[in-house]
Amino acid sequence: MLVVPQRFTGARSCVELYQNGTILDIYRSAREKLGKRPWAVDQFDSFKSHLLGEMPQAEGGAAKLGQRPWAVDQYEQFKTRLMGAGGSEEVPAGYRRAMIFVDNSGADVVLGMLPLTRELLRMGCEVVLVANSLPAINDITAPELRTLLSAASQSCPIIKEARNAALKVKQLTGGHIPPLERGGAKDEVSAVPSPRLYVIGSGHGSPCIDFTRVPDLVAEACVGTDLLIIEGMGRAVHTNLYTRFNCDTLKLAMIKTGRLAKRLFNGNLYDCICLFEDAATGKGGMAPMPHTPM
Repeated sequence: MLVVPQRFTGARSCVELYQNGTILDIYRSAREKLGKRPWAVDQFDSFKSHLLGEMPQAEGGAAKLGQRPWAVDQYEQFKTRLMGAGGSEEVPAGYRRAMIFVDNSGADVVLGMLPLTRELLRMGCEVVLVANSLPAINDITAPELRTLLSAASQSCPIIKEARNAALKVKQLTGGHIPPLERGGAKDEVSAVPSPRLYVIGSGHGSPCIDFTRVPDLVAEACVGTDLLIIEGMGRAVHTNLYTRFNCDTLKLAMIKTGRLAKRLFNGNLYDCICLFEDAATGKGGMAPMPHTPM
């Protein structure tokens, strides 16, 4: 962004630069300049040595992710609700539509949210994946997610069938995700096979999300949703940690700020939280902290 003229400001301008190809020209120019070393002041090798020296500590986050129990761990409650007290995969999920607000691109969505989505589909639950409409750090965007699902469909029949069904419905509805009503009328949409796998933009371009400010298309898709999954520190912790919804809610995040982990649950950097809030019983989640002066 340092090489972009000052008149280009804001996320919209960034998107316009990308669309008209100007950003690619800027990238090529910057790459040529950066590729000519040594620079006027060149301490990159020292920085690289320092960075690589820190790698063993950085790997602590991945190690904590695989260790249970997590700092806040309500996974067993979610597992019981999802698969029954016996934990049998043959028990229907009971959920009819899940809305998953995804977070990072790369391994996070490919190895995390995609397998979860596939499992819900396999259990007969319709899934709506909600991603950022505009770029924000390394968060995946809705267009990128659609491309990813197209690739995943080539090797996964479950995703392929659900995705094709969703695309058929959106053709019939003019791009809308119809509300999931119980005992709905018989029409062309109801004749499309289920479960379906939709993708929709959140209308946001931030790691956080304000659920009081979402597009009409997202609000329509919420009707009939009985499972909400919010992933990522920005969405699940910074903006919705204490928010209670009228459906079952799963909040997933790794805390990447040591001070915040300490304040929330006397935890540490890279601690993970898995909160399951049962709408029927009101159990689960975290109680709001008493206000204390900073």
